[in-house]
Amino acid sequence: MNEYPQINNGKKPNEILNAKLIFWLPPDSPYGNLQLKYMDIIQRIDIINHKIIDTFNIWNRIHSTQGFTSFLLMQHRSLNEEIVFHIRRITDELIGLVYLLKFYDNNNCYPNIIKINDIGTLKKNFDQLPLFNKYSDFLDTMNNISNAFKHSFINSDVSLIIGQLEPCITALHLPSNNLSKDLKFYNISLKNQLVAPFNELYSDITKWLNTFSKKHRN
Repeated sequence: MNEYPQINNGKKPNEILNAKLIFWLPPDSPYGNLQLKYMDIIQRIDIINHKIIDTFNIWNRIHSTQGFTSFLLMQHRSLNEEIVFHIRRITDELIGLVYLLKFYDNNNCYPNIIKINDIGTLKKNFDQLPLFNKYSDFLDTMNNISNAFKHSFINSDVSLIIGQLEPCITALHLPSNNLSKDLKFYNISLKNQLVAPFNELYSDITKWLNTFSKKHRN
């Protein structure tokens, strides 16, 4: 498998960040320089894209004739966890950024509290940020997988599972490590069920931010 899925931030991972990729966002908000925040997101995507290439290469080595070792399997698993972490981190940042700027757009001032700033608070308030509505299933899956990586005690039981036909993200999610709650196993395509929907979400949010920029810069 030689095709590497990548998140489209307008540049290749090793390319210098060109000013043409940056549009104006408020540099002096009470929550900091929002233009720097957007630049940080673009550069974090570079890190993700490097990790995607690395995990695909390791997956190929594991499936080669003499490529399997427990260390390679742990590398593959660790890289996948890092990819999910960074995508989750960016998603939370984008949710908070849209809430903040939407509030400003409607009220000509900033809120004292960013009340919707991550997937968890968004899930309870989709009506306030309808831009994210069509991604609710994806966001729910990513939220559960990232929580499983961070908190699910039983998640180590899937540590030896690897995608057969392509790199996959696997997780075993037991909410609050409570046996009375439903245990859910996740095995999703890294390319089609993580990178692809996030690419769409990132593109939509970037377009919204660009529209905000053009409206308020002048």
